Amino acid sequence: MDRWRQRAQRIMSARTLCSLLFLAATLLGEAGAQSQPLEWEGLPVIEGRAAVGANDVGFVTGASGVDRVIWFSSYGPLFYAPGEPGVWEGSDWINRCPGVCIAESGLVTPERTILYGAAVGPTAIDRMPDAGASRERDVNNAGGGTETLIQSSLPSLAGADGNGYIFAAIQFAFRSDDDGRPGSWVRLGNTGGSAVTLGEVPPSPMLPDGRLLAGVYNGVTYSDDGGLNWTPSTGVYENARYVGYSFAFVPKAGHAYGGTVLAGIDDLVFGRDSTATIYRSDDGGRTWTRFHRFSPTALGLSNTNEVHLLTSPDGVVWAGVSPSRAGRDPQEGVVVRSSDDGATWQLVDNGWGGYRAGKLRLGPDGRLYAATDFGVWRTTTPAYAVSSDPEVSDKAGTGLNLHVSPNPVDDRVAAVLNLDAPQSVEVMLYDSAGREVRRVWQGPAGDMQRIEVETSTLSTGVYSVQARTTEGEVAAARFTVVR
Repeated sequence: MDRWRQRAQRIMSARTLCSLLFLAATLLGEAGAQSQPLEWEGLPVIEGRAAVGANDVGFVTGASGVDRVIWFSSYGPLFYAPGEPGVWEGSDWINRCPGVCIAESGLVTPERTILYGAAVGPTAIDRMPDAGASRERDVNNAGGGTETLIQSSLPSLAGADGNGYIFAAIQFAFRSDDDGRPGSWVRLGNTGGSAVTLGEVPPSPMLPDGRLLAGVYNGVTYSDDGGLNWTPSTGVYENARYVGYSFAFVPKAGHAYGGTVLAGIDDLVFGRDSTATIYRSDDGGRTWTRFHRFSPTALGLSNTNEVHLLTSPDGVVWAGVSPSRAGRDPQEGVVVRSSDDGATWQLVDNGWGGYRAGKLRLGPDGRLYAATDFGVWRTTTPAYAVSSDPEVSDKAGTGLNLHVSPNPVDDRVAAVLNLDAPQSVEVMLYDSAGREVRRVWQGPAGDMQRIEVETSTLSTGVYSVQARTTEGEVAAARFTVVR
């Protein structure tokens, strides 16, 4: 244990000068959430297993109401819930997968079901109902493992339970419309390469039903029919040239597609020192242009290959940047953030252990969590600022306007709609991961339509209310639930 901590300190010391130069070069003009100081802490590691690393991070609320962190690893899902009396010892990770399990990707559904899987090995897709109380092996009756799992937030892919279809992918995409239960999976189309990640573009005037994206070994593909067929994207698809590691959607008021899409790409044309790049799309992922290349010298790394992206509710884009998995173990890496849609980046390394940063997740407490080659790390405070002012959306093209108050909120928030002309409107509630929580209201609306949103049963975290008219206009506003 001590030797790993000493190594982290050496990495951080050697990186100090590079970090200062990088900050000076990139931070001019950045303010607000971008300048918010953040500190990192590593969660307790598992002796003898920490160097195996974390592939993904998830969160589930236990029977006692305590939020548990899930470390998805080559040992399967491991659970950590500090301070839960009679169940946990505070610093222990509990293995709920007897035997051999591999979890390259994980997902927690609104039903508190845990799904995890791997591309190869003994685990295809396993399912744990009731927050991990039991386990069902190889539930994907359609066949195949997975490197990625997501639950759709698109209204057009709501599923039988209303919580959204669950998608998995490897070479083919798979879908479940019933919380991942055995017998509910169907095989869809070939994603155009071995899939690494899946993403979504939310509904917009130009894409009323949204769009599915796949990052594959070959680049990026997209589907407009729920995963049945996949089309190579223009500008970032070529055999054996690209690897699509991640996506981030950045909302923009008045944008025809609702905002821009960023992709974290391993662009092999650059050579061995740095292939980690950001590609950008302004048409919902159909066409892409190269937007930013990460410099390993500026980041204090020997080389850069992987980019794992995440957008927080305040519009800040976060990225874990690291060398590829090959090489020494554990790998080195950094976390950076951008408040200008990925044009410039700032290191977020106060207390950071210096390990390869894989998937990034926002916890129910608003903190940023990172799956690394040395366990799970998280920020000591929330990763984005929470305003106490009413949250107001930008006006959509036909005059749809939405604001919520108070913010933060405990038991009830008021959503007020304004439209230039009366229309039928559907109002939905989503969590910070973009998953649908419930339909709040549906009916005709006009000027100053007030809707009460019950929040007393919601966990602490950030949520958004989204209003959508029959004409396809969408407006959304965020609020934070505190306890």
